[in-house]
Amino acid sequence: MASTTDSISIELRADEDISTCNGEGVPFSIGLLLDATEKEGKNLSLIEDCMRDLESALRERRRSITEQRELLRDLAESLNTNNRGN
Repeated sequence: MASTTDSISIELRADEDISTCNGEGVPFSIGLLLDATEKEGKNLSLIEDCMRDLESALRERRRSITEQRELLRDLAESLNTNNRGN
C-alpha cells in the first residue's frame, strides 16, 4: 500500500529537480521536464491508490456501524419485551 508520505516525497523531489536547474542557471532540458512529469504522474497514482484504500476502509467501517446499530436495536427491543413480560 502506498503512503501519503511516499507521494509527498516524490512530489518534493520533482520540485527540487526543477528548482536546482533554475538555481544554477542551467536551461531546462526536455529530459528533466519529462522526468518531472513522470514523477508527478507517479505521485498522482500513489494518491489515487491511497484514496481507493481510504474509500474501501470507509465502506467497511460504514458496514460495521450499520451492523452495530442493528444489533443494538435488536437488543433494546429484546430488553423492552423482557421487561414488559416481568
